[in-house]
Amino acid sequence: MHTRSFAAAALVALAVQGAAFAASHVLATGYDPMVHFVSEYALGPHAWIRRVGAAGAIGGAIALLAALRSASVAPARSTAFGLLALNAVLLLIVQIFPVDPLADAFADGGRPGFSVTGWVHVISGFIAAVAVLLAILLFTLRLKRLGRLEGGYRVLLLLSLSGPLAYGLMMVTPPATAPIGLYQRLFIVSAWLWQVLVGVGLRSGRLAGQEAESQSARA
Repeated sequence: MHTRSFAAAALVALAVQGAAFAASHVLATGYDPMVHFVSEYALGPHAWIRRVGAAGAIGGAIALLAALRSASVAPARSTAFGLLALNAVLLLIVQIFPVDPLADAFADGGRPGFSVTGWVHVISGFIAAVAVLLAILLFTLRLKRLGRLEGGYRVLLLLSLSGPLAYGLMMVTPPATAPIGLYQRLFIVSAWLWQVLVGVGLRSGRLAGQEAESQSARA
């Protein structure tokens, strides 16, 4: 497999993630998108949809990593590559250790009352978010230095900044209150759109280097 094949696989997985994300907000889950985190959907009546979406997110991240490496955007030993790989691993851990209901964890208005499983989820989720935000920024700057951010792909710069802004707003909003859920979703959508757009660019050859393009042409 070469760049375009890896990119195609990433786009399929990311499409699964996007469809599951949308379905979670259409079905009657009993959760308020303005207040509750997306991970809380795993505790609801349609938990399997959340698990399918998480599988898509993990698969998409792994396939996109392979495509970025094949496209000579960053070597496997680079910081950006390592951060995106760390994000994929932590996303898996987040699914193994479900979150506690945030309204219950912060019921007394003081320090969070998470279970051990809940703490593993929260800490892993925080590190995963920081890792993917830094990876997106580093990969975007790398693509810019390589002269590959042309035309509509300049929006990658905007997405690399909108994600951290949304996550920062989420972090300063009191837990289990509006609009913390909205901020988290804006962060998730920004990261998802960045991955999709990069996948499209690598699939079409617009973001791939000459060596990667020639490999794909021979595949």
